[in-house]
Amino acid sequence: MACYNIIKVGAAGSISCQDECWDEKCHCELSEIYISHGDGIQSIQFQYVVNGNLEMSDLHGECKGPKFNLIRLNYPCEFVTGISGDCLPNQKLSSLKITTNKRSYGPFGRPTFAHQFDFQFGNSRQFGGFYGYCDKTTNKRVTALGVYFKVATKLEVTTGDCISVVTTRDCIPVERSCREDDSCTCNDPCTGRRRRN
Repeated sequence: MACYNIIKVGAAGSISCQDECWDEKCHCELSEIYISHGDGIQSIQFQYVVNGNLEMSDLHGECKGPKFNLIRLNYPCEFVTGISGDCLPNQKLSSLKITTNKRSYGPFGRPTFAHQFDFQFGNSRQFGGFYGYCDKTTNKRVTALGVYFKVATKLEVTTGDCISVVTTRDCIPVERSCREDDSCTCNDPCTGRRRRN
């Protein structure tokens, strides 16, 4: 999968020499997220849409926490716009909350409010994937989590009574036209129809 103009943000949590890094850069079309947790985030796994097919990521951590949550996104209309949570000094990821353009999920784990993190992308499709670290020794749990942020790569403006802006930063390109009276129409990726804002 081609990816351009990606910013790596984070990771939040505790990283040691026993931890193993995992990376899912440019996997932005999420349909489901699976979180095992208890007093912290034990494991996380993702289901992606790739070329119209569902694909599972590797399991990061070990799914042995006393609690388990499935986040089912309303793909393609719902997409990740931010993650937040907290951790204790020199310890693992304590809690995690995932925010989309529709709602928030969590917090999962045990919020401590000690060292909080908050990565927000605005209400746009600029989430570019997750990466993180897992303890490969005794606990086998997620120790840190970070994200990739996609910046805009294309902007087209035409002259006349209509300004047309096309961005390719999104998983689903969106065309938007705005007229002088501030009325706008854009291609709605959820319905395939043009709508007026």
